[in-house]
Amino acid sequence: MIDQLALETKGLIKVCQDIATYSRAGMNYHIALQMSAFERDLAIEGINERLKAASKSPFGMLGV
Repeated sequence: MIDQLALETKGLIKVCQDIATYSRAGMNYHIALQMSAFERDLAIEGINERLKAASKSPFGMLGV
């Protein structure tokens, strides 16, 4: 049980770090940490969509 909790905590921290990193300064780590699981999922979904669109742009992230 403790190992499962540690894994879930590590996953939560990683997701919050990813949101803070890839949100282009739109959200910091502490705000991401306070979001609900649903809100984090929406943020990650939006980031993934933006990264996918950027991969198709000749200007990369500058074009999005």
